[in-house]
Amino acid sequence: MNFPQLIASLSTYFALPFMELPGEEAQQTMSPQFRDRLIERESGITYRQSGVSVLLYPDAEQNTRIVYIKRKVFNGPHSGQIGFPGGKFEEADVNVIQTALRETKEEIGVDIDSNRILGRLTSLKIPITQFQVFPILAYTSESPDFTKEEAEVEEILEVALQDLLDHPPLTTKFQGSSGVLFDAPYFALGNEKLWGATAMITAEFLALVRKQLG
Repeated sequence: MNFPQLIASLSTYFALPFMELPGEEAQQTMSPQFRDRLIERESGITYRQSGVSVLLYPDAEQNTRIVYIKRKVFNGPHSGQIGFPGGKFEEADVNVIQTALRETKEEIGVDIDSNRILGRLTSLKIPITQFQVFPILAYTSESPDFTKEEAEVEEILEVALQDLLDHPPLTTKFQGSSGVLFDAPYFALGNEKLWGATAMITAEFLALVRKQLG
């Protein structure tokens, strides 16, 4: 996937006055088995806000890559899982865009220029942690010099966008933090499995890219 061509196409798309995202329909293709039931059960709760960066950049051949992180193992939800760099909204943040940029700098050492923000993807509620995630689509014009935050990030994963487009998702059983087994679709990233909210956000982004390809 040619990086300059994709960025030009996405920039034009997000500048449209009546731009329409693929939205929940695309997200739902990667929804875990239990998610809809949890959303219904937790319908009265107030979700806290968080921001994540869907960060694109070129490799040496000008092919598009997207960055994920593998979180450290800890006692709680999302332990050891694959995600986007990002985190919860803090009082000092002006908005969730600033949240995403701040957390990206902290977690992977990349300072994203505000002029390199393409737009927002569709927000997504995570009932198990009671966060509403706002994905910010951004890019850097060169391959970043990554520096991981040792306390929280186990590994930085640099994934070719074309690989995500070429390989359809699979389904397997996962074990939740409560120990319950459930079915969920996932994207294979080498030996890692990308599933849950991050996979749902990725699914919408891939649908958007395919739409741009016509």
